[in-house]
Amino acid sequence: MRCTLFNIIGILLTLSPTFGQSTYRNWTIKSDNKNNIALIIANNHYENNGQLIHPIPTAKKLKNHLSKLDFDIMEGHDLNRTQMHEIISDFANRLKDYKFGMVLYMGHGFQIRGNNYLIPIDANPKSLDDVDPQALKLEYLLYKLNFQSIPKIVVLDACRDNPFESAWKAESRFGLKEGFSELLAPQNAEIYFSTQKNSQVRDDNPFMQYLMEEMQIGTCFDDILRNVGRKVLANSKRSIPARYGLLLTDVCLGNRINPSPIIDDFNLELGYYEGDYGGRISVFNSNQDSIEIAIMDSGIEKYVLAEEKSYKMKWEATGIISDNFLIKLNGSKEFTSYRGNFSPQRFKKSIVTIEPGIYFNKRKPESDIMVVVSSDSLLMQYENGDRSKYVLKPDGLYHLVYEGNISSNVIILRGTNRSFHKMFFNGVRSIEYVKRD
Repeated sequence: MRCTLFNIIGILLTLSPTFGQSTYRNWTIKSDNKNNIALIIANNHYENNGQLIHPIPTAKKLKNHLSKLDFDIMEGHDLNRTQMHEIISDFANRLKDYKFGMVLYMGHGFQIRGNNYLIPIDANPKSLDDVDPQALKLEYLLYKLNFQSIPKIVVLDACRDNPFESAWKAESRFGLKEGFSELLAPQNAEIYFSTQKNSQVRDDNPFMQYLMEEMQIGTCFDDILRNVGRKVLANSKRSIPARYGLLLTDVCLGNRINPSPIIDDFNLELGYYEGDYGGRISVFNSNQDSIEIAIMDSGIEKYVLAEEKSYKMKWEATGIISDNFLIKLNGSKEFTSYRGNFSPQRFKKSIVTIEPGIYFNKRKPESDIMVVVSSDSLLMQYENGDRSKYVLKPDGLYHLVYEGNISSNVIILRGTNRSFHKMFFNGVRSIEYVKRD
């Protein structure tokens, strides 16, 4: 059976006692501090089709792991549609009293007509039109968790195949897609999929095991989810984890929620930054209200303060502030970049020293340029005898000296010790130079 994982961080539901014999429901309080709460729903024994093996055993392991981390925990096993609605409603009511919530669902789930559904054990849709009244929309769960001041993470370990479609008529099966579709996360929430949209993973995939391993380390969720994603990708190149939404504060296990530093406590230091996935950025302007960065082979972007420690990109041409491009400060020498549907990338300040020597323009490899580097300047001497001088400023960039003035329109952006880019701000273009062997 093919399955996938959804990761939801939310708050645990209070469970009502009105369940049938096969249903298990429990509420465990680990402490009186009301810091962390978790809801675990696991469906194994589907009444009509699609029996599963792993959800309930995995849910029991998750409970043990979360208990050790002082989570108050609500559980529900083998729930029908009414019971799933009840437990989610109960959980949402409890969520208001906690500082952080996590929701984990294991069972069947799939998309129909762009809507994502979690499947209760009594579902038996005979056609597309039966799905909505018999299943539970994922969007319903997210709506119930939409408390903006409380950080939430949602994790779903859901079989992303549709166990009912084989019995549907051809017109109902036409155009069906695998897995889940994209969705919009509530504010101050992250939703984690074990694989990207319109794709599947198996019931016995190791995603939840990786999640438990990383949570036991006791680090922050940005690192937890990043490390889980790396392990999943290393295990199967076909499973590329997807992550939606944004937490507005750092959420850490062990110390629970780490208070966010006041933005006045630090500004992002100027200089050169390297990303986890190879991104290269220079920060050349940073203050409490805005950050300006130069991106290798791209151009200049300006970000304006949106929330504490968070900056949204402002399009200079239109003045529009984008919700899809965001920088979140992790300290004075580190930040995380969120760019649309791409995975977040963490950048750390790095020291790169350009080596002196003979370089060539990658667009004109036949032309050589002598580069002389000192502690505070860089000199480029061309074959025709022309020279251009650049001085090193505190932003970590070399700025062109033109007619005795220091220009902000032409800069040298370091790439590696043996390469650099000359960037022209007005034209938003760059030329890469590489050292000859």
